Amino acid sequence: VIVLDKGRIIEFDSPDVLLQKPTSAFYSMAKDAGLA
Repeated sequence: VIVLDKGRIIEFDSPDVLLQKPTSAFYSMAKDAGLA
């Protein structure tokens, strides 16, 4: 997964790894969507 912010890559890793990091932007988006 690549996470972009204003056109810049801010994170790049597998979904499993990013979901294990509560400070990641991907985790935050998944939580907001009710997936984490």
